Amino acid sequence: SSFYCFKLKANEELGLAVQPSTNKLEPMLKLIDEQGQVLAKSSNGSLGYRSVKPQTVTLVIRDKEYRGGESFSYRIQAGPVPVITSHFPLSVQAGTEIAIDICGVHLQGIQQVKVKAESKDGDYQMTLPWPVAGMKLKLPEIRVVHQPQVQLGKELSVPATGLGRFTQPDTDHRWQFNAT
Repeated sequence: SSFYCFKLKANEELGLAVQPSTNKLEPMLKLIDEQGQVLAKSSNGSLGYRSVKPQTVTLVIRDKEYRGGESFSYRIQAGPVPVITSHFPLSVQAGTEIAIDICGVHLQGIQQVKVKAESKDGDYQMTLPWPVAGMKLKLPEIRVVHQPQVQLGKELSVPATGLGRFTQPDTDHRWQFNAT
């Protein structure tokens, strides 16, 4: 593992991106506070964090399988690096256009992007479109599905895709569906 310390101010955003030199390294990132509590973690090589108070945080980088060697080198970018930390919903129905909510750091105030999903045969993945040309950031994949998309609280007919989001800790989601 490698360790990097950062001193952050209150409300400061920290973006981190790890670029492996080969495809052997699968970087796992974890940001911890001075008490060892995990503040954020990522398995995709990028991590974003907004500090709620002045603090020193430590970034821990390791390989997914705890491997190492000559071909496990990497480059890290830290600072005002744009990082998407989450998006919702995770999928869109084919042939529709919806707004996807975006959370992250250093995103130039962007909180939503519009997605237009083409009608193709079968379900497929598409990269989230980004409205700022030239902004370097890792864009998540959105699943495009053909079955109806149902919001929490509505009856879920099978087959369908349920769209749920935990907005607070200890939240229960209860779905009703008819399997015929």
